[in-house]
Amino acid sequence: MRRLALERGLLPWDTRLHTGLLRHLVLRRGVRTGETMLVLVTSQRAAHIVEPLAQALVALHPELTTVVQDVNDRHATVAIGQEQFVLHGPGVIREELCGRTFTLSPHSFFQTNTLQAERLFDSRRRVVRGRRDSASRTRRARSSASRASARPSSTRARTPRATASSARVLSRVTCSRRSPSRRRTRPPVRVRT
Repeated sequence: MRRLALERGLLPWDTRLHTGLLRHLVLRRGVRTGETMLVLVTSQRAAHIVEPLAQALVALHPELTTVVQDVNDRHATVAIGQEQFVLHGPGVIREELCGRTFTLSPHSFFQTNTLQAERLFDSRRRVVRGRRDSASRTRRARSSASRASARPSSTRARTPRATASSARVLSRVTCSRRSPSRRRTRPPVRVRT
C-alpha cells in the first residue's frame, strides 16, 4: 500500500493541518473462512483516485475478498467514516464462531480473536454444565431427604430452585462477564466545576 501511495503521490492524513487523503487502512480476516476485507479510510470520496488504487491493491493481493472505501471528513482520528463505498467484492466477509456463520461489515463489532473466543465460550459452557449437574444432584438429595422426613408437606421448608433456571439462562447468554450477584460496584464519578 505504501509503495502504491507513493507512486501515485497520495498524501497521508495530517492530524494537525487536517490535510491529505489516506487516513487508515483496516484489514479484517475470517480465520475459519479465509475471507479478507480491506477497508480504506479516506478524508474524501475522490473516486477517480481511490478506485484505481483499489484495483491495483486487488491485482497485487488477489486473496482480498472485498475492498471498501470508508469516507471520514471529520477532524477526529477515527477509523470509521460516515459513508461507505464497495470497490471490490460483496462489501462483507463471513466468519464462523462455535459452528455459526456471521456476516461482518466494515463497522461490525466482532471478536478479533476467533480461536480465543471459542475457547472462552467452551469454558463457559463447561461451567454451566457443571452447575446443571450440581443442581440435579441437589434436587435429588432434597427430594430423597423430603421423602425420608416425617413432617407434613405444609411445614416443610421451602427452598428456591433458582440454580437450575440460572444455569439455563447462562447457557443462553454466555457473554456476561460476571453474574449479577458478583458484579463490583464502582464509586460514583465526581465532576469538578
